[in-house]
Amino acid sequence: NLENSLFCCFIYRYSKNNFTTTIIIIIITTIVIFITIIIIIIIITTIVIFITIIIIIIIIIIIITTTTIIIIIIICFFISIISQKFTDHR
Repeated sequence: NLENSLFCCFIYRYSKNNFTTTIIIIIITTIVIFITIIIIIIIITTIVIFITIIIIIIIIIIIITTTTIIIIIIICFFISIISQKFTDHR
């Protein structure tokens, strides 16, 4: 409230002079635009980071599943070979 009242007094005091009020308005609008741009950039970067993290997690899951499948296949293959050798020896 104090800031608002001071701000209002400031504007009211300089409202007699049109030029300064326009300058103040321009400064305020540029600050607001700058802040909104920064907020938009932050939101976009967080979204991008989130998406990349999700993609990385999906890739890791895919890699883990494929490697486990490959390992299982290899183990099955070795087991079959070993069992065949054992049966051959008998």
